[in-house]
Amino acid sequence: MSISDGQGEAVQHLENLRLALNTTDPALFVRLVRAQGEPPYLHVNNPAGADRFAEDIGVRPAQVPEDPHRYVWSWGEEITSVTTPEIAAQRVRNVLAVHQQQM
Repeated sequence: MSISDGQGEAVQHLENLRLALNTTDPALFVRLVRAQGEPPYLHVNNPAGADRFAEDIGVRPAQVPEDPHRYVWSWGEEITSVTTPEIAAQRVRNVLAVHQQQM
């Protein structure tokens, strides 16, 4: 299977994020998804949330060639630049966190 240059670059950025997520919260289940004809993305699931806490993270190319690509939520909102996967990992972890309700 051949990957276009753009997809290969996106896969590398997603792999960097996957590694950062594994460091930030090893309990998260992180899987790279590469469907033929579709852009690659990371499916991130917090198993403590019984599959209710999951998100798909993609990579959006830079708007200006000098700017870096961006990690984006499934709805297209920017998370951060791909140059800071640690920050993106922390933000994803915060969104997928399961908070115990105190009574």
